[in-house]
Amino acid sequence: MAAGSAIMLGGVVAGDTVTLTLAGQFADRNVGVGKTVAYTAALGGADAANYSLAGNAGNVLASITPATLTYVATPASATAGQALPTLTGTLAGFVGGDTLAAATTGTPTWTTAATGSSPAGSYAITGGGLAAVNYVFTQAAGNATALTLASPATSDPATTATTVVTTTALVSVQLPVTMS
Repeated sequence: MAAGSAIMLGGVVAGDTVTLTLAGQFADRNVGVGKTVAYTAALGGADAANYSLAGNAGNVLASITPATLTYVATPASATAGQALPTLTGTLAGFVGGDTLAAATTGTPTWTTAATGSSPAGSYAITGGGLAAVNYVFTQAAGNATALTLASPATSDPATTATTVVTTTALVSVQLPVTMS
């Protein structure tokens, strides 16, 4: 019986109020296929005493699929040609009270292909370094452009905002002129 499966209670006389309650538990919480689930069943409702179950406990097989943990890089910025900042991030998607320490092994790492000599632009910050039995890992979409390297400031006189104004004074000179 899988989570969300419909259970039909057959043979109930029209007008009778009968409910079926099922409870089940996997033998362990780890990912796997064909895992044993022990279950119990009980009838309830105003007319339950008029009915009986063929069996009120047993085992069925079911699967546990891994949950997804997402590496989410913290956006960072620097100036091209300068040292890169320390890259950081978080992991999102833990379920059932799991924590980084309890559900994973390894140490989270944050890397980029950019270097201190990379040109201005956007670069990916990639999370990694972890393994987990009950999780698969993925990168957040924003990680693809999480590092921004800005163009360095320029000192080119044609692009600076400072204007130098030069004034020249006119000097008046009188010279005698003769005509011939």
